[in-house]
Amino acid sequence: MSGNLRDIVTGHQEEQVLRQYLQNNYDSTSAAEKARFISAVRDTIDREVNSILAAFVEEAQIGSPEKKRRRNRNILNLLATLVSTPAIGYAVNIENWVMVGLFSALLLVVQIYIIASE
Repeated sequence: MSGNLRDIVTGHQEEQVLRQYLQNNYDSTSAAEKARFISAVRDTIDREVNSILAAFVEEAQIGSPEKKRRRNRNILNLLATLVSTPAIGYAVNIENWVMVGLFSALLLVVQIYIIASE
């Protein structure tokens, strides 16, 4: 079986669209007519293929170690943000600028990490 998964799903979707559109005339319709129709609905087929593949990937990743690591990282980032933000406010209120600098640096590192990891 040659071809990648996208080609296989695309071929299946094209076949399904043609059978749905042509119904009983599917076998008697020329290849050129079929190709012309497929080219007219190519964007719709590509969107359907993308959604099918995205659902497949999402289903494959459920419970995967990478998804668990990502969830744990997000929880750690959330906790660091939740601690740093009020700590900065408290440090500013008591005018402890060293604490403001440290917590601001921690918050900056967390935010840069979040942006860079996406």
